[in-house]
Amino acid sequence: MKTYSLLLSLLLTVCIPKTLTGQDIAMVTVGFADGNAYFAKKLAITDNTVKVEFLHSHSVYEFDKNGYILYSTGGYKVGDRVKMIDIAYYKESYFNEQSLTIPQTGTVNMGVVFADGQVYFGILEQVTGNQFTIYFAHTGSKYDITNENGTWMVNWTDKGTYLPGTKLTDIFELDTPDNFYYEP
Repeated sequence: MKTYSLLLSLLLTVCIPKTLTGQDIAMVTVGFADGNAYFAKKLAITDNTVKVEFLHSHSVYEFDKNGYILYSTGGYKVGDRVKMIDIAYYKESYFNEQSLTIPQTGTVNMGVVFADGQVYFGILEQVTGNQFTIYFAHTGSKYDITNENGTWMVNWTDKGTYLPGTKLTDIFELDTPDNFYYEP
């Protein structure tokens, strides 16, 4: 019976998808040669490559440390070169806080995870205790998020698809971006 329990436990551990943790999340900003820049979420990273999914198009790209596109499901071609790639890593979660006390000096990059598991990155615009406003450049939308009785949720949105009452499963700040590649 012990062997069966151990095997079942091991099988469940392998088969059940794991939730995202801070170490899994990073915002990648890519500046293309045509002057366009987009936010993406990191899918994988090594010392020499980074694989991302762009938030606006859900296209997947892989770049090398020299700024070349190695893989693309989007409009930019393999072999093309980008101008810059910055990576901002997960810094700190505020999800279990009843209110936010983030000093707003300069640009504060934030991330939110909605109840459907989607991770999005934006710029913190305003904080007032248990309420904050975040701007998402990939859609041009704004969300006002509030904490009601210990639950963070959408209070209102301008151009967003998540309706008021939609719950969040994480709210986090991102570190200052590290440069992965930059064309001088």
